[in-house]
Amino acid sequence: MEMLSKKLYFPFLLLLLSIISVAPFCSVHYANQLIITGLELAILVYLFFNIKRNSYLKKYRAVYFFLIWAFIGEIRGVFEADNYWDWKNLMGCSMSMLLPLSIYYFDIPNNFIHVFRYWIKYIIPLFFIIFLWIISPGAVHYFVSPFMIFICFIPILSKKWKIICLIVASLMLFRDIGARSQMLTAMASLGFAMVLWMFRNGWQKIVMKYLKIAFWGFHVLPVILLFLGISGTFNIFEGLSKSSLSNEKTYNVSADGNINESNVAADTRTFIYVDVINSALKNNYVLFGRTMARGNDCTYNFGDETFLLTGRYERFANEVGMTNIFTWLGMVGLLLYIGIYFRASWLGIYRSNNIYIKILSCFVAYHCMYGWIENYPAFTIHTLTLYVMIAMCMSSSFRSMTNLEFEILIKKIFK
Repeated sequence: MEMLSKKLYFPFLLLLLSIISVAPFCSVHYANQLIITGLELAILVYLFFNIKRNSYLKKYRAVYFFLIWAFIGEIRGVFEADNYWDWKNLMGCSMSMLLPLSIYYFDIPNNFIHVFRYWIKYIIPLFFIIFLWIISPGAVHYFVSPFMIFICFIPILSKKWKIICLIVASLMLFRDIGARSQMLTAMASLGFAMVLWMFRNGWQKIVMKYLKIAFWGFHVLPVILLFLGISGTFNIFEGLSKSSLSNEKTYNVSADGNINESNVAADTRTFIYVDVINSALKNNYVLFGRTMARGNDCTYNFGDETFLLTGRYERFANEVGMTNIFTWLGMVGLLLYIGIYFRASWLGIYRSNNIYIKILSCFVAYHCMYGWIENYPAFTIHTLTLYVMIAMCMSSSFRSMTNLEFEILIKKIFK
């Protein structure tokens, strides 16, 4: 019995993480900061003591150097923090920045199978019986994030799991049309499922060609758009807000029963970039960051709100994932963080023997691009799922598998 409980300890923690991840979006309040911090610490401690620490540098240098830089940022943050909110942010964000430790755990296929076989066994009844009814419609993907991976592999699943994956994807697509992030996540997963179907039905050469094009497109496009935006030549967010989509209104019912109106093309990102860049230049932390104890100065929308809370016109975190990394760890940290995504997706697309890892590598590249729009790197099951995909793409064990071997591995989860 003791052996069994020890074996299920980490899968159970990740099941709890799914539940805690949607706590802010539920109509029922069931988690406080103490519970959340305790769970995060338990996960990090487990990871630290259950991976081979002498393999950090040898296996994945990109991950190793980011973790070292994040740790240095945490130490610097101790000297930057001077009030309760600084310390609170330092603790929470520091743990989030250490979550890439999970890459060293999930690069082992048996760990991947063991954890998600347990997770999926319990998450489905929990989701459809309880959480579907109390979660805000736009937060479904935060609870069932690992389905991002499974939906990509719909063509090789049994009929039962094909139906379940399609139901989950449909809920993500249509439950709240105004939840752009949730819709885009589902669309991307379904798109890659279609790519897999094409590969399995005689389109191998075309699929391989366009996966490589997509890989480079996802990595290069954000750099071009960022340069154009900073130079004032072209702002894609303003462009979308002025398009025909700007007149499209959506309505959804929140978890507490209120009806909310939203604009699917509203520009909710330009002011974030303006604040983040101006704050870095003004306070001279472009290169090394302001540490996780601090945020960026804010002048748009959130200024008065943050001043009332902390006494400073400063926002600790933004919805745009990459801007947070830049604020906390500077350009050095941002380049190291992007390096993890690039290295993983490059290995997956160019050094993999099977189509499944090649598809996941493009999905990783997509999420790197999407990090310039959203993908806030919080300590959630959503962020962990991204690191699971990165681990699979980096892992020589996953990449050396044949198509048949990978299919057998995936099907073991759904037995």
